[in-house]
Amino acid sequence: MKKLFLSFLVLILLFPITVFARTPSEDETLNVIRSISNVTVDDSITIDSVRVEDNKIILSLFGFDHSIPYEFADNTLSFKGGFLLLDENNQVSGEAVDNEYAFFLYSILENKSNIPYDANNYYNSETIINLVNSGLKKEYKENSNTFGITLNEESHGKYRITYHYYTTGDYPVLDPNIDDSGNPATGNYNILITIMLISILGIGVYSYVNRGKEKA
Repeated sequence: MKKLFLSFLVLILLFPITVFARTPSEDETLNVIRSISNVTVDDSITIDSVRVEDNKIILSLFGFDHSIPYEFADNTLSFKGGFLLLDENNQVSGEAVDNEYAFFLYSILENKSNIPYDANNYYNSETIINLVNSGLKKEYKENSNTFGITLNEESHGKYRITYHYYTTGDYPVLDPNIDDSGNPATGNYNILITIMLISILGIGVYSYVNRGKEKA
């Protein structure tokens, strides 16, 4: 019975290996963004195409281009959204300003990942305002460490919204045209492997010690 239990425990520890994906590169991430076309982001709004030029992601819709400044560093894609105006009590005054296009890009990336939907982590303007009004923080990040936002005060009471997509998170956006085999694993994957190896070693030591006690 003990051997059966230990074998079952090892299988449980090894099973999650298959669900951790590799970390996409900057080129892969930007290629996924460039491939966006004819994507409906609202009942009456469709992104016709997307270009990436000079550290700007350019959304084309209704015949007009809308530029979103971005940077990619430390396995993180960061792109600027709109801003919030806060009163002396750190409560949002009015609505988020000029945030719709950055949110469109964020929502497409979020949709292309396999992250489970959670309204509290769906960073549209309404959600961001509710988060801030519940307690102003510089950074908000959902539990899988794949998406988040930061708020930086540009002038008194004016906070810039910046969206972040962390490619090392649990639900990265992968290019379906790239073969996953032979690619580097995410940091979370490596941590999991280490934990599992230590656990399996511990099980082995426990089995050996317990066998010795039974013989004695």
